[in-house]
Amino acid sequence: MEGSLAKVAEGYNQRLEVLKNARLMSKAPVDSLAQPARIVDELKVDLANINEIVQEGHQKLKSLEDLKLESAAFLEHLKYVLDNVPSKISQSSNNRKLDVAPKANSEPAKTSAEPSKPTVTQEQSVGCQYLDFLTVDEFQSIPKYMKGRLTYDKINSVIEKLDKVYVEKYKIRRLKKSVLNDLNKKRYEAYRLQETDDTRGVHFIVEQDIADFSSLKLDNVLRNIFTILRHCGLMYELRGGGYIRYGCYSRY
Repeated sequence: MEGSLAKVAEGYNQRLEVLKNARLMSKAPVDSLAQPARIVDELKVDLANINEIVQEGHQKLKSLEDLKLESAAFLEHLKYVLDNVPSKISQSSNNRKLDVAPKANSEPAKTSAEPSKPTVTQEQSVGCQYLDFLTVDEFQSIPKYMKGRLTYDKINSVIEKLDKVYVEKYKIRRLKKSVLNDLNKKRYEAYRLQETDDTRGVHFIVEQDIADFSSLKLDNVLRNIFTILRHCGLMYELRGGGYIRYGCYSRY
């Protein structure tokens, strides 16, 4: 009998222990899950802050990309400007001479309407006069029938090439013949034959000089540009002896 009661008591004690453990286990998740929930909430707040920072970063990155593109375009523009800086910059002047084209196959008539020859000092006589660049106002004043499809940049590009022709010709012309090679000796003699009393002190070029010292084609486009340069008072012609001499006025 006592053994049976002991077994019953032991059974109850075991059940009580199970109930106690079950009670403890039922309370444990509430306390143990409370802290992870707070952690999850904090993580949500942190993620929201991080997302905001990321969005700001995207905006700054986009601004930097735009700035990079603008900088690249600006650098390209600077490179273009550097590669296309003219050898000289034109200066405006109110004392610009107007050109009166002489009649074909005749010496220039000396009338009051014709501009006088540029005064050339001794220092200038051993150097070279240059054609000045066309200004925007001068380009806009050119009649449409004369300008045609020619652009401002195209005309000034031709002027720059013609300038180099003047330079190369008068490099040879002012040297002593004894220091020249055979080709330049022939050119030197040709230059002397082109000169007359009327061209004394005047720097000019002829079509052969343009062919020798530039890539310009002696076509209708170039002759039209010559007409424009005469119209704007940058160039004039001296005819005679079978030559058309292209002289230039200077603003300086």
